[in-house]
Amino acid sequence: MAGRKLIKPTGRVLQRIAIAAFVVTLLAAYVAWKVIRPDRSAVVAPEIVAPDPVPPILRLVSYAYTERTPHDVRNLEFFLRHGVYHSPDTVFYVVVNGDRCAPCQGLSPEVIPPERILYRENFGYDFGAHGHLLSRLEENGTLSQFHYLFFINSSARGPFVPKFMRRRRWTDAFEALLVGKVGGAGAALVCLPPLETIESGPRIEGYAYALTRDAVRIARNAGVFHPVGDKYTVVVNGEYGLSAALIKAGLEVDTLMSKYYKPFGAEPAIPNCNRHAHASRHNAVDGIDLHPYEVLFVKTQWQQSYLHTLIYSNWMDRHGEEDLGEPPLHNHFLMEENIHPPRTLTECPQRIGTKKLVVANWRRPQSPAERNNIGHFLKHVNASDQVDFLFNVYDADVVDMIKRAGVDALPNVQVQLHQREMLSELCMHGWTVLRLNQRALQYRTFFFLNEGVRGPLGSHNSGLQWINRYAAAMHFHSVSIMTPYMIFRAGELRAHLNLFAVDHVGLNALLWLSSCHSHGSAQGGPFEVILPADALGRRITIGSMQRGAIRLTVVDDLKRSEVLDAFAIPPAQLGEHDLHRMAFVQYRDDGILARQQLPALQALIDQESGIAG
Repeated sequence: MAGRKLIKPTGRVLQRIAIAAFVVTLLAAYVAWKVIRPDRSAVVAPEIVAPDPVPPILRLVSYAYTERTPHDVRNLEFFLRHGVYHSPDTVFYVVVNGDRCAPCQGLSPEVIPPERILYRENFGYDFGAHGHLLSRLEENGTLSQFHYLFFINSSARGPFVPKFMRRRRWTDAFEALLVGKVGGAGAALVCLPPLETIESGPRIEGYAYALTRDAVRIARNAGVFHPVGDKYTVVVNGEYGLSAALIKAGLEVDTLMSKYYKPFGAEPAIPNCNRHAHASRHNAVDGIDLHPYEVLFVKTQWQQSYLHTLIYSNWMDRHGEEDLGEPPLHNHFLMEENIHPPRTLTECPQRIGTKKLVVANWRRPQSPAERNNIGHFLKHVNASDQVDFLFNVYDADVVDMIKRAGVDALPNVQVQLHQREMLSELCMHGWTVLRLNQRALQYRTFFFLNEGVRGPLGSHNSGLQWINRYAAAMHFHSVSIMTPYMIFRAGELRAHLNLFAVDHVGLNALLWLSSCHSHGSAQGGPFEVILPADALGRRITIGSMQRGAIRLTVVDDLKRSEVLDAFAIPPAQLGEHDLHRMAFVQYRDDGILARQQLPALQALIDQESGIAG
């Protein structure tokens, strides 16, 4: 072995060995595959099927609108601007009770398409309107598609959403409560005490609430949305009946109110939450109002959280402006001695402003007298830092009159041209002020007039002097509504409301009582309606600038003999001194009849025109 010589393989031999090893490896792998592999002849490759799409959670928002007062007009206008959002899973409807909807006129279809604005007979109030929409959707087979349904009426303003929630939808707030057994969630809730005709228990208030799909089915089966004619039955069967039906069906109700941390259901004992007071009323929740950011929707008609509502509305309407300006000094008009204990300036440094606002609603003049009335008034419009003028005009020729007079260039004058007349005069007055939001608090006195009144009359009323005289008379006599002239007719005391002045208490009465579609409202109405109280229960006092006028506070004042005598003077007996005292008088026709009824006025007009008596 030691002497044997080793033969060293050449490169060609090594290459052949490697190839042979590779071939053997391939053969071994093939044999193993043939032996080990399973029989796949009976196996069918599974078909790849896309998963079923998750159906979207759809939402329905029903807004019930009735054009009754300026609040209704302003609240829908606000909702269309701040409450309607664009999402494929949310559908908005406006259901109009009656044939009038001023905010709907000229509304862009991008906000709400015309086919989703439904007009119906003015019957059944808001629950009847909601029920009308639900029936329509059931007929076309789409009602069952909605998981959550939201119901709002025009007595409430909202939604008010804090800044940190702006990227979320306001409907999420209600929807967050609709979990577990909760079938209904409202902005506010009241616990009814035991009554003879009304079942007691927790009830969500009907101006803003949300329901689940099952809750809607239960409520409809219980007749909650069935239209009825009188308001009492609507409240009992509709608003109160809604929560009662849900609780009887084993569901619960909840509220956005922070005071309550758990839902209400079938309690063994009747809950006495909030001492049975309706939370939507002023100062009704432990002495405070529900905050707009807490409940999203507030009852403006009941003056709920009114100061916050005005200011927040102003901020939201002016969203995007770089400089909102300094707010005017103000003190909410509810802070008066007979409502709240008096406060010192150190405790309440803000106050209502001292300025005056004159609002004129000028329609197309129907006679030369009415055109001359407008021209005469424009001669007395001057620049002032204490008096502002807001002219609502419905006729382009009147706008030309204003421009020719040069008053449109004054810094304290604003002119708004409206294309059509949709609202009554008193409603237009109130809506105009509501659109000012918090800016209305810089004014202490408001004056409203139309084209049917002539004035100011007399040299001591020229310029802006008449405004100061009216304001001083209101303060001296402690009245909230001041008119130039009142008269008894057909057993009723009526005022010619072609011009009148109000403070904030009187303004509240105007907003609460004025009908948006009462024809001839400028002629006034019986004061038995106004005198008892406003929405907050405050007495409304009324006065007149005519001689011998007496301050009216209660309805019984209308029965006093001195009142009857003071307001029994016919227009034909008004002298020049009376006209100077009143400063304004109704004057629509400059014909023979007017000369007979108002000879003193016609004499003044002739003097101004240079006509010999």
